[in-house]
Amino acid sequence: DSTFNGDGKVVVSMSTGFDEARSLAIQTDGKIVVAGYSEQSRQYFALARFNTDGSFDNSFGTNGKLITAVGPHSDNATSVAIQSDGKILAAGNSSDGGISYGICLARYNSNGILDTSFSDDGKLTYFYSSMGIIISSLVVQPNGKIILGGMSTNANKHFVMARFNSNGTFDSLFGSNGIVITSIDSNSCSGYSLSLQPDGKIIMAGSAYNGTNHDFALLRYNVNGSLDSTFGINGIVTTPIGTGNDVAYSVAIQSDGKIVLGGFSMNNTDSYFALARYISGLNIGIIDFSLTNNSVLIYPNPIRQNATLEYELQDQEMISIRLVDIQGRIIKTFINNVKQEIGKHQQILSLPDKLPSGYYFINISCGRGEVSLKIIK
Repeated sequence: DSTFNGDGKVVVSMSTGFDEARSLAIQTDGKIVVAGYSEQSRQYFALARFNTDGSFDNSFGTNGKLITAVGPHSDNATSVAIQSDGKILAAGNSSDGGISYGICLARYNSNGILDTSFSDDGKLTYFYSSMGIIISSLVVQPNGKIILGGMSTNANKHFVMARFNSNGTFDSLFGSNGIVITSIDSNSCSGYSLSLQPDGKIIMAGSAYNGTNHDFALLRYNVNGSLDSTFGINGIVTTPIGTGNDVAYSVAIQSDGKIVLGGFSMNNTDSYFALARYISGLNIGIIDFSLTNNSVLIYPNPIRQNATLEYELQDQEMISIRLVDIQGRIIKTFINNVKQEIGKHQQILSLPDKLPSGYYFINISCGRGEVSLKIIK
């Protein structure tokens, strides 16, 4: 696209050393945030933001780029995401100075300055006591909680997830004090990519060793970090693609709820692109919430521009109502954390101008759970 930087490509020097981009996110205004690392005397988190024409956004960092020391030694940002309020999250790994790796996470205001409301100084590191952790993926839930996904670095690798509250503290309601560790048949397995279903369930993709080589691996978790027993075999699906090693590096959820994994497959000495698509059995419903399915109504549906949401609460709740796309990204917040009494309620839903046609979800949530209803634009 020659309208992008003249020839469709941008090459950026972040410092005098070696630079590598590992992840990219698009803001709602179309600006492009790229994250990775820059190597000088050590490795640092490196972020750059570009305008839609490929030029540096000079309102971000220093002339469009920034370098951050997050952990005690070398840092590597492997995933970046934009929160609904425009703040930027970058996650990855930090070295303890030896052979172990830990979780590394930083949050920036939209201008690139570290957000001191997050973990006091805008950044955190965490080293697990008995194993190293490599983080490769980051997603933000509609309620603002942050999930990181990856794998352990011990000899028998495991899938690893960690969830943080929006202030940077571990979420004690998730797994064991905010950490989930999963093994598959006591064999080595690796997690590479996360995605969120509209019902709040968490998808992780990667690979699992079958005793001879590795297969595609797909895991689904409930919102509390437990494996979803309604999916695959006790929440786990493994798929051999070729005759050799098969690894899924990325996962995406289609508008119809189907799950697509992308990666590579080995046959003999040749390596191929590999794709697999799965039926999700998407379950849009209730998680420990005083709202009942038969009390919720949206009309009209399909929606042209405006609709009415009616629902009834059995208890007093702090309610948030949001428009969410099929990937779990917040498009619009109608109300945020508003106290509502027992009884019937009505909310007018005005969809954003120029919202593309397709499937979306209206998410009604409180601190204890959420309900998602599919709508058509």
